[in-house]
Amino acid sequence: MSSPWNIAFWLAVIGRAETLQAGPATSLVVAGAVLLGTNLWVLLICIVVVLLRLRFASGAWKAAAEGATGLIMLAFAVDGIARLAAMLPY
Repeated sequence: MSSPWNIAFWLAVIGRAETLQAGPATSLVVAGAVLLGTNLWVLLICIVVVLLRLRFASGAWKAAAEGATGLIMLAFAVDGIARLAAMLPY
């Protein structure tokens, strides 16, 4: 929870301009949705690992899961940068 990457992720998702302008209630809803999604993802991964009993979970599977997660986080970053750039006065 204290990893710098996690902190940057939370700031990117919850600290968006649209969320901040909508008010604290919306920020809490977004934070709750992020927590729910994170917990569901962790639960899903745990279930998959248990079902596979770690004998089929190879290094390639782990790399694919981490790569997919990285791509999703990269998409969040690109979207955030694009929205920020659109808000800048020219």
